[in-house]
Amino acid sequence: AIPRRKIPSDSGKLAGRKAMRLLNPSTSLAPSRRLARFIDRFWSWEPPPFAPLPEMLPGTGAECFFNLHHPMRVIEVGTGASQWAPQAFLLCHRSQVLQFESAEPTRFIAIRFRAGQLRRFVPFAFAELQDRLTPVADLWPSLSDSWQEAFQQKTTFCEQAHWLDAFFCQQLRSAQILLLDALLAALYRTPSMRIEALAEQAGWSR
Repeated sequence: AIPRRKIPSDSGKLAGRKAMRLLNPSTSLAPSRRLARFIDRFWSWEPPPFAPLPEMLPGTGAECFFNLHHPMRVIEVGTGASQWAPQAFLLCHRSQVLQFESAEPTRFIAIRFRAGQLRRFVPFAFAELQDRLTPVADLWPSLSDSWQEAFQQKTTFCEQAHWLDAFFCQQLRSAQILLLDALLAALYRTPSMRIEALAEQAGWSR
């Protein structure tokens, strides 16, 4: 009979932790109190070599990705259609399961916006962004120009997430701006609407 080797109690814990890292190579961080109503989390993905990149299910809201290493290809699982993703992009997919692929090991950081709250940061209707990979440069040009340099100086996930948190605090659009957007959209949908009716909705005097 082969004698059984007793495993020290700590070894099992360490092996379990290692297995958990392999099964779930993601790390997340909550946003600041100011952003907590609008952003669910900052998260990173750093899989071991040759492990698959994550699959993104439809209807999961809006996510902004910052690819820190090798290029990623985004594949529609149902149709097989694919495209190369920009290095930093916003994803708002509703109709297809998406699979990320990269020829080399890669790592990214992402921001998960709460449902319906992307509008607090961009002046575009959600319908304009739906089922598209939108480059960050089209949404926040100053972020597109600065994030790579900032991430070279801030090398840990925690530092990078805090830098993104500070940036998006500055981008937070006021409730008054959102109200004006909504009124303009209502006027566009109903050109015959009277100014008095708009003013009443907004609580303004004519």
